[in-house]
Amino acid sequence: MQEKAFAIIDQSHEQMLKLWSDLVNMDSGTTYKAGVDAVADRIEAELKAIGFKTRQVVAEKAGNTLIAEYGDCSKDFIFFTGHMDTVFNNPGETIRRPFTIDENGKVTGPGCLDMKGGVVIGIWVGRALKACGWSDRPIRYILSGDEEVGHYKSTNAKEILEE
Repeated sequence: MQEKAFAIIDQSHEQMLKLWSDLVNMDSGTTYKAGVDAVADRIEAELKAIGFKTRQVVAEKAGNTLIAEYGDCSKDFIFFTGHMDTVFNNPGETIRRPFTIDENGKVTGPGCLDMKGGVVIGIWVGRALKACGWSDRPIRYILSGDEEVGHYKSTNAKEILEE
């Protein structure tokens, strides 16, 4: 199973780069709710396409929290957590500093590592496990829309703990 999962990930290099680039090139500073919610919608579409049940916990003054599950998550489950907001609150930051890979392979752009790269990796781990027929444990993702500011304008911290 491990070799098959690695092969799936290796074969998905271009798709992963495309999603990573798409997410980084979306302005999603913590104070830009519409941008964070657009990132949540994009990630949600990816997870739905591979069979995850999804829902968003709507926050009035912050980015939404995305929850996605594969299998019965009322018991033990594999848990991926992360966030979709960035510290780059300047509108147009992604135009000024788009997703770029330099000649040495270094990636830059707003949120490229913290945390959009990690989100892409998490999605492909779930995709690979599912494609390999993984059934030992269900899989759950919880991605916050306002982690960078400690959830002070939402109930996202409470929602995450309850999940």
